[in-house]
Amino acid sequence: MEPRGPGGRVIVMTVEHSTADHSLPLPTGPREHAALVRRVNQLYHELTGHAFDNEHRYRHRVERSFWQRVARQVLCTSSASKPRVIIDLACGTGFVSEIWRPYLKGTDSLIALDLGLSTLQSARSKWINNDHTPAYASYFPLAGDGASLPLANESVDLVGINAALHHVPDPVAALREIDRVLRPGGYFALGFEPNHTHFGSYMNRMAKGMDRLVWYTDIQQNRRRLRAWLAGKRIDTSDVHEDTWVATLNTRLIAEGYLPTPLNEESLLNLVDPHARGAGPSAGFDAADLL
Repeated sequence: MEPRGPGGRVIVMTVEHSTADHSLPLPTGPREHAALVRRVNQLYHELTGHAFDNEHRYRHRVERSFWQRVARQVLCTSSASKPRVIIDLACGTGFVSEIWRPYLKGTDSLIALDLGLSTLQSARSKWINNDHTPAYASYFPLAGDGASLPLANESVDLVGINAALHHVPDPVAALREIDRVLRPGGYFALGFEPNHTHFGSYMNRMAKGMDRLVWYTDIQQNRRRLRAWLAGKRIDTSDVHEDTWVATLNTRLIAEGYLPTPLNEESLLNLVDPHARGAGPSAGFDAADLL
């Protein structure tokens, strides 16, 4: 934990994420580009949210201990009688919220905030269906943008972001918002963001090769490919898989006026991960710069 002045303290942890090496397309001006990044992320995670937990289950095993440590250090040490406000920012399907829930008190309020409505619904369903919710603990799923939090100044005790800051068009603006809403003595936990060093390393190239190997040996994917081949189709139209999300995303973005023409898969993924791809200045974060 590092001092964060009157806005509270910061917990930072970075690990390597492997991604493709492509430059980020800029089809519009800065403001329009930021809006495009937000909308692409919203649509992409809603379209692929049904498979998110399964596809990230191995990564979540690694990440779980960090968020448990945050809960023990922050949620177990503050006053049990004082009402607290906790935010799972860019919550996705509720991975961090589920880890934190056993550590919450009955007077606590947890806000799960995300751009995607379907992912928020998944997170809410998990919370409602879990039998271990503390009595009278408040849970608020909230659709919103991390760069403009709909919360009052100095109103939050703990903010957590898990592997999501690199999806935000302007990470600095998001960090300013977090600093604004944190109470004096509050905490900010940032976990598992891609870092600069990784992209130039041998481990990055090896990780890309492992990603490709896993992709081509995945049992579920090969079953789907076999079904499609036997049916004489390129894709399985019964669900939104990686073969269909590109077409669906382009159709929506063009219809809504975000794009004049379709983008290919790599260009769309560059918009999904604007700070975690390639080898240029946008590839990953420097932890010291963030602090």
